[in-house]
Amino acid sequence: MQLTNGGSDCAAIIHAFIKNGYNLREACATLDGVFAFLMADDKNLYIGRDPLGVRPLFYGFTSGGALVLGSEVKCIEQLCDRMDYFPPGCCSVVPLLGRGRSIQIQQYYSVPNIADRFLSMENAQTLIREVLVKSVEKRLMGNRQFGFMLSGGLDSSLIASIASKFLAQKPIAFSVGFEDSPDLENAKRVAEFLNIPHKVLVITPKECIDIIPEVIYALETFDPLIIRCGVAHYLLCKYISQTSEVKVLLSGEGADELFGSYAYMQRAPNTFHLHKEILRRLKYLHQYDVLRCDRSTSCHGLEIRVPFLDKSVYITLISIKKRCMIDHRKNLLSA
Repeated sequence: MQLTNGGSDCAAIIHAFIKNGYNLREACATLDGVFAFLMADDKNLYIGRDPLGVRPLFYGFTSGGALVLGSEVKCIEQLCDRMDYFPPGCCSVVPLLGRGRSIQIQQYYSVPNIADRFLSMENAQTLIREVLVKSVEKRLMGNRQFGFMLSGGLDSSLIASIASKFLAQKPIAFSVGFEDSPDLENAKRVAEFLNIPHKVLVITPKECIDIIPEVIYALETFDPLIIRCGVAHYLLCKYISQTSEVKVLLSGEGADELFGSYAYMQRAPNTFHLHKEILRRLKYLHQYDVLRCDRSTSCHGLEIRVPFLDKSVYITLISIKKRCMIDHRKNLLSA
């Protein structure tokens, strides 16, 4: 079969499917990226979702047993009796003439859970630097204007620093916060150091409170932690879409989970519990932070790219013995 690309990166899915003998499970396993897709021929519907669920996908059934799928709950909820997440790292082949209120879901990928590499600080830093630089570089494809969500913290600053070295056109850094916020001052220093344009959105408590109903609708959750984190993120994305030509954003999402950087994780009693909690956070990441991240950007016509959640990055970090991490945390990123 001859296929033409047509300029869409989605063509890679069809090429992988054909190259792997129309075996959907093997095709999904060969894809390197984030995706949630549906495709069909005259016999079957084919469904797939990326390993960590960075791209959202939901499914449910009508009262008559028809399968319904969508990237948002709101687009299918009135059609379904019950809905659920289509699980990350899974795929399904659904016969178009099939009946019944179930589908056969196959797992094609599971996140490795063994930490079997004990490295010195220097070797760990070198290895992490190599995989992260490659991860950032391969997310700079396309000729559109790139931007960064720059919080002033280590994660987003590092992504901005790496990407700025590869981009011919200067990217734009965007930050959000309250007036006199130390985060805004830190972000300003990073942007000045990298010599890139920096746009700042200063928000007020009233703006945050007033926008909550809109954020709940966009994020499709009442979870107070997600909403609290999502308000500023949503306002910034709205600002970016209204004031710039930027359509692609790079973010430091996922680093806190992978490095065990949340305050409660830093109090882990031992390496076993730290490793276990990192794996748990990754397992449910699609229900929380990356869902918030995707929703806030996509509803404003933006695309978010997350280098820390590249397969090579998280496999590398998971494999490193956690004694190195529990002693040094994000010093692993500072070299």
